[in-house]
Amino acid sequence: MSSLAAAKADNFYFPPDFDPKRHQSLNKYHGQHPLRERAKKLDQGILVIRFEVPFNIWCDKCGEHIAKGERFNAEKKAIGSYHSTKVLQFSMTHHCGCRITIQTDPKNAEYLVVEGARKKEETYSAADAEVIELPDEEERERRRRDPLYRLEYQQEVSERSRG
Repeated sequence: MSSLAAAKADNFYFPPDFDPKRHQSLNKYHGQHPLRERAKKLDQGILVIRFEVPFNIWCDKCGEHIAKGERFNAEKKAIGSYHSTKVLQFSMTHHCGCRITIQTDPKNAEYLVVEGARKKEETYSAADAEVIELPDEEERERRRRDPLYRLEYQQEVSERSRG
């Protein structure tokens, strides 16, 4: 294989009229942004990304269930900040034409559905999941301060572990 064919195969082909001093990069030579179509609205602060829905939601317009993990092309935009963390907004269009907007909530470390859909409320109990329920702050403080309560708790745990 010739060296030119090898360079084309490796995607390192430089056209004969390309001058690195004048053009600096192949993107500038071709007159395009490295992100191509995704950066079309970059001057407005909007970048098109592939967004995965973080939880189950219901579309407000058609009532369809949108499953957690379903992917959409979304416009990502910074709309503010919480201390030094950016608050991001993701706007996407559902196939029914409904505009769904989800934004980050750094204060509570979660996402909020702003418009176009509603979050599916799902609650789980420790018994259903067959896991140990962690004590709340009040319970831990009581165990720390009250030696008799702590002893009762330890005996209860040992009884449960035996059988």
